[in-house]
Amino acid sequence: MPEIAIVGVHEKSMLMLQRRVGGILKGIANVSICTPEKAESSRASVFICYSHGYRLALMKEKYKNKKIILGVELAILPAGIRAIQTLPLYKKLGIVAEHRRCANWFFVEVVRSGISDNPVIIGTFEEMPVMQVDAFVVPEELADLIPKGVPADKVILVPRTISPWS
Repeated sequence: MPEIAIVGVHEKSMLMLQRRVGGILKGIANVSICTPEKAESSRASVFICYSHGYRLALMKEKYKNKKIILGVELAILPAGIRAIQTLPLYKKLGIVAEHRRCANWFFVEVVRSGISDNPVIIGTFEEMPVMQVDAFVVPEELADLIPKGVPADKVILVPRTISPWS
């Protein structure tokens, strides 16, 4: 069976993608995870990364004509949409991810899910302690990156999956 590797630096993100991709390719390919540093020694002929992160471009450049590099987009699952919708429309949301670029794309996911009436501030985990918002919207798989001291009752963890257009 072909070998496919999910490449990333956050274990929970990689495991989430491994479950999703593995479920789609069950019986067709073996799906594993690896860090960018271990990709060189991986037996995988296909690498999968988050399509809007910096890693995808770096991997494509590094493995040009050697490996197949695919990017996947993510979409918010219905439970996450419902969790955000419980907030009144006047509440200000902090859309948060590790990097500003990823936070901007996470905001796109929020808007694509039909949530676009709340005021929004986009930021990184580093910026969370100083963001003036009523609630933080955070990808569930990145919950471990939330800084200590951020009130748990202000955080909405949003589960995601591979988007249908990916």
